[in-house]
Amino acid sequence: AETAAVLQCAGNGRRWMAGEPEGTPWGTGASGCARWGGVRVADLVKLLGGLAAGARYCTAAGAEPVTDPVDRMERSVPVDKALRDALLAVDMNGEPLSLAHGGPLRLIVPGWYAVNSVKYVARLAFTTAESDAAISTIRYRVSPMGAAPSPQHQTCGPMNPKSWLLEPAGHERITPGAVTARGLALGGEHPLSGVEVTADGGQTWQPGRLEPPDLGPFAWRVFTAELELGPGRHVVATRAADASGRRQPRHSEPNDQGYRANGWQELAVTLEVVAG
Repeated sequence: AETAAVLQCAGNGRRWMAGEPEGTPWGTGASGCARWGGVRVADLVKLLGGLAAGARYCTAAGAEPVTDPVDRMERSVPVDKALRDALLAVDMNGEPLSLAHGGPLRLIVPGWYAVNSVKYVARLAFTTAESDAAISTIRYRVSPMGAAPSPQHQTCGPMNPKSWLLEPAGHERITPGAVTARGLALGGEHPLSGVEVTADGGQTWQPGRLEPPDLGPFAWRVFTAELELGPGRHVVATRAADASGRRQPRHSEPNDQGYRANGWQELAVTLEVVAG
């Protein structure tokens, strides 16, 4: 089986979030899209005779050695998500999965933040409760500013709709006239339904054009838009929408660790258009 999916760090975009949250100050570089090949979790479960009664989570444990068991790499996802979409991958883009990308065996949870796609899988279990590893209970939890994360806070699960510009990047000289904007967009947990582009800081929007190829509901898409820019300053931004009706907000939801950034204002590019 094969699925194309974006893997995105939950802290991708943290650099621009309010409050200067702790963690690596990622821009948009902590993300990628690939074709993952392997065995669907649902097919494996069927082959082994089905689930035991009461199973609520699919819990994957990585093989990284740790001195304290609480620091082990172990994440749980709801069993229905695992059976619907998850894949145990052994190759990436048609090549054997490298150690750097989580090989020889990696759980891929399409549409969810990359922390759930556990590398170096040593064990896959179907459990009645979520893992009690720290990376599940207190890390990757979306807590309010100044609040210590805990199991009561929402985990970094489904990705939000998100888009950003690749070009123009805002540092080259722009002359008045037609400018082609180009960027990337993803729907996250739900398929991408469209992208809009603004050149006036959100006062007006125009539809972007989704370019081929379409690799599936969990892959990102390249989009383009033709902008007509006169002399002066232009704030160019993009906003994605998914098939469930969610749309990229103006501002990211503030949180203590700077997770799930997707505000279009923070990702906007300011262009200075100069005549001559």
